[in-house]
Amino acid sequence: MNNIKISNEVVFSVFFMMVVIFVLLSFQKYFLNMDYPIFAETSCDPKKEQCFVGYCDPEYEECSGIVEEDIFYYKKIKRLANYIPLCDPEDDSCTAATCATYETKCVQILCNLEDEESECFSSSINE
Repeated sequence: MNNIKISNEVVFSVFFMMVVIFVLLSFQKYFLNMDYPIFAETSCDPKKEQCFVGYCDPEYEECSGIVEEDIFYYKKIKRLANYIPLCDPEDDSCTAATCATYETKCVQILCNLEDEESECFSSSINE
């Protein structure tokens, strides 16, 4: 009976220590090192790149009702959070939505014509 009690205590202690270690490692990775990806959309120039096409949504913003004015072009970006500077998104000098040359894990995702779920636009495609 005493052996069972001791083995239960050992199992519980090992399990508790594993949980504490997992929590501490996760805290370090996600809060201290900020080592997790952030996905965002950023502006895209359809004259230079193959862009996703977006349309004004009257549920979330004011639209003009003119199709040409309510279309916008964007590309997607994936960056690690620890590389993203804290700045005002309205600031034109903010580099939060661009990959720096030293960022090996930063990816700009352009529209792929083979992806049937996306609508793409590029001036070179439509010429």
